[in-house]
Amino acid sequence: QKRQLLEARVQREIARNGATNLASTSLPSGTLPGVPYSADSGFVVFWDFVSALPRHVAQCNLVYALYDGPKMRGAVKSLPVCDCEPEPGGLARALFAIRRQFMHTPAHQDLQLVVEVQHVIAPAGGPG
Repeated sequence: QKRQLLEARVQREIARNGATNLASTSLPSGTLPGVPYSADSGFVVFWDFVSALPRHVAQCNLVYALYDGPKMRGAVKSLPVCDCEPEPGGLARALFAIRRQFMHTPAHQDLQLVVEVQHVIAPAGGPG
């Protein structure tokens, strides 16, 4: 139910502001409790959703790596696998609704986050 509420809120914001004009405080990430932002404590990435996936994609995940210029900071990591659901126009979407904090990593111009969407294919024989 929480997922459905979040999805409805995201869809309302997209309808109100357009897909490319979302305000920084209009989605749940802008209303999370906590102390004000501090560069010394790092930064937080809010993984909301992936849309416009091919309809045949039943599950996907996001794999990411953080770079400081050409130097990778830490290992390549991934989010949990997420089920996809139909989206208008014959496409699919995945609603992650997860946040990740990068501790003691102040945001600056050379910091880059590289993200890849991966299609998860279940084994042919099924579980077991």
